[in-house]
Amino acid sequence: MLSLSDFWRRHRRKIFITTGVLGGGYLLYKLYDSQRRIADLDRQQCEHDELLKAQMQAHYEEVQRIADATTLPHAMHYLSIRIAEELDLSPLTDKLLRGKEQPYTLSSSEKLELWDRLKILSFTKLVVALWAVTMVSLYIRVQVNILGRHLYIDTARGLGSSDLPEDADLIDRDDQQKFLASVDYLANYGMQAMISNVQAAADEALKGAEYTSVVDMSFKAAVDALIDEMRVQSGGSLISGMPLAKLVPRVVQMSPSLLAEPSNNRIIQVIRTIPEVELFFTLLYANMSDS
Repeated sequence: MLSLSDFWRRHRRKIFITTGVLGGGYLLYKLYDSQRRIADLDRQQCEHDELLKAQMQAHYEEVQRIADATTLPHAMHYLSIRIAEELDLSPLTDKLLRGKEQPYTLSSSEKLELWDRLKILSFTKLVVALWAVTMVSLYIRVQVNILGRHLYIDTARGLGSSDLPEDADLIDRDDQQKFLASVDYLANYGMQAMISNVQAAADEALKGAEYTSVVDMSFKAAVDALIDEMRVQSGGSLISGMPLAKLVPRVVQMSPSLLAEPSNNRIIQVIRTIPEVELFFTLLYANMSDS
């Protein structure tokens, strides 16, 4: 017992130092191990976030492709048919041609009346087609982005993803079909009212000395693109003082091209590439409510 007490007195300082060194080393190891674990968790979280971003980006691009390749062509084709039915100019042009070939079949007042009707309806058809293309292309993209986001959430939930809000609602197939079917509202129910309003505006504008957020910007860009295209087709001779007699045939000729296949439709491509429009749909897809 005395020897143990003597040993403790002689080596107490060394024992304290050794214990302190070992304890400090252990604490440093635990601190290092903790930092390493935190770093590994952060790295895994970053990798997971990058994977989610890549998946979201790929899904967003796929949604835009579906809008261009599937939904938009169907809507544009049906819209083209409805506009052609509601604004058929062939009876007026046929009467004017017969009057030209057989001068005595139409009086001067009748020719003037037919010409005025053709003039107003030609510009009405052009504006209706241009406005319909602008509205339908934007509306379809809003639809497809909203639906695409919900489908992404549904798919991720089905795969057991934990990165989803618990209150996110599911959309069944019937609701999807009803949602997409609403794009035909303009062609089925709103066409007559739209034509009536545009025709009244065209009638009022053509009587005067001058032609007088995202939708306005898109429509303006579409109008600018249309004017550029008409200028190219006229060999650069399109000016503000061009007689209506020369301008109306070009207007009649260009109206159907506004409703062409989306992949070949310059107006739709112009609208799609407007930076503000691209940003609008990116934010719509990213920030849309999940419920």
